[in-house]
Amino acid sequence: MNITSGKIVSFASLGGLVAIASFSATDASLRQQSWQKVQEQKAQLESQADLEQTKAEQAKAIAKAYERNQITNVEALIIRDYTLSEVPPVVDWQHVTDPSRKTLIYDQYRRCIGYAFNGQFNFIQTNNQACEVTP
Repeated sequence: MNITSGKIVSFASLGGLVAIASFSATDASLRQQSWQKVQEQKAQLESQADLEQTKAEQAKAIAKAYERNQITNVEALIIRDYTLSEVPPVVDWQHVTDPSRKTLIYDQYRRCIGYAFNGQFNFIQTNNQACEVTP
């Protein structure tokens, strides 16, 4: 009787180990899938950030080329506590920028949001060409 009950306990223990192993495998699989999704999202965000940075660098390079060729003088201003939205930033443009020079305005992520000139702000949401560097 002891031998039989020992075999039953051994089979029960073995069954429990198999169940634990299958749950562990399922949990590991779910964690792997979750990790892969996070990595894909991270890669996508990095790609978008790289694209935005490239656009900002291109705009800056164009502005510098215009300035070197004395076509126009362009300055840049980054507003650190503003993110591009439907509402333009509230700034005293007359005192923050030089009214006689065109100043490209960027948000905290260095996306061009418009320009200031003559104490006025031209917002990209109302003027699609506001971020183009022109004389």
